[in-house]
Amino acid sequence: MLRARHRFWPSGEPQASGNASAHQRLCRCDVATGHIVNSDVFPALLTPSLPLPIRVVFKFVSLMARQHNANQGGPPKPRCRSAAARQARAEKRIAEGHAKKANDKWRASTAVEQVPHFQDDLTHIKASRKTLNQKLRSKKYITVPSKLPADMLRRRVQVPNPFFCEDGSGQGPRDLFARLPQVVTPAVQREAERLYNNIFATIPVRARSRRRGAGADPARKCPKSGDSQVVHLGTWQHYQDVPYITKDSQPASPATQAAIDAFLTFFKSRILPKLGNIITAQYPELAEKMRRVSEYIRSFPHIQEVFQERPALDLGPLFTCAAVSVGGSDRTHIDWMDDPNLLAWVVPLGEFTESSICFPQLGRKYRIRPGDAFGLASRRLAHRAELPLSGRRLVVTLFTDRALVKRAEAMATFSN
Repeated sequence: MLRARHRFWPSGEPQASGNASAHQRLCRCDVATGHIVNSDVFPALLTPSLPLPIRVVFKFVSLMARQHNANQGGPPKPRCRSAAARQARAEKRIAEGHAKKANDKWRASTAVEQVPHFQDDLTHIKASRKTLNQKLRSKKYITVPSKLPADMLRRRVQVPNPFFCEDGSGQGPRDLFARLPQVVTPAVQREAERLYNNIFATIPVRARSRRRGAGADPARKCPKSGDSQVVHLGTWQHYQDVPYITKDSQPASPATQAAIDAFLTFFKSRILPKLGNIITAQYPELAEKMRRVSEYIRSFPHIQEVFQERPALDLGPLFTCAAVSVGGSDRTHIDWMDDPNLLAWVVPLGEFTESSICFPQLGRKYRIRPGDAFGLASRRLAHRAELPLSGRRLVVTLFTDRALVKRAEAMATFSN
């Protein structure tokens, strides 16, 4: 049923419907039958058995209002605020406590799970899978996903770090794990997956089976254990004195390079802004540390030249490198090269059945759904991701290696 909604201002000119005020009287009528649907102008006439003349009058008013709006180019558009007005509005909202109210609302809608039994005993062990497995067995941690209890919640989840201190004297980030549901819409997921597939469409089929990284074959929907190929895009400083662009970010083929830039540009414009706003609001200490790392990276001329030629490789002030893979790792591991005081942010994309990410030290596993985002202390928590039973899962992990953070903090201390 088609309904026309119109407002009558004090001047008598009908305007398009929007948020009603005290002096704006709203009249709604059914174009097909002429029945009044809702009205505070004629409350006594809210009945389907209206006389024919009244129905004709209201239908005529409806058509005239439509014609008026068409001649005027539609309803008046809101005026754009100047930079000074926006700044004044932001200061007013801060003075009125809007940030605190938003933070209180966030906390009220978040499930906080305390883990007083957590022991930070894997951070300083030798970077070896064998050593890690021996340590897990000696501590009698449960590493089999089917034996770990799963959370039944579908809202935000945060697991606070019991060793965290506000003054910075503690160990690790504020939270050990945080899950943010439905950060990426299905349409954005499909487009990101299409752009990721375009990267490998530019590589010959024979070359895919012989190469890792940027030449890996993404055709398999669910790779076998330990067989997931990873592409690292961005900047890091592994075993070097200065930061540098990863090898996967600089393929020899111009077509592959253009496909990588298209994927990163889309990811930066549609996914990173929302995730960055959440990190800045909920983890300001991490955001400030990442900004110092970003300033450190941009202080090198060779990095500046690459960013000018290929702006897509600049992931912004909060992120430095992205690891993109299909499936994920289903072996219990620790990301040895990540910084122990930051969170790695993981965004699973695609169409796949729900799976879980398991933490033996926490004794829990948490759901993974398409479009969710979650942060984890990847250098302190041993973790593994269950492979989905069906579908194809594209995993984007945003991380910062510890060498970058150490050098950036040293430079900030020296400059002060």
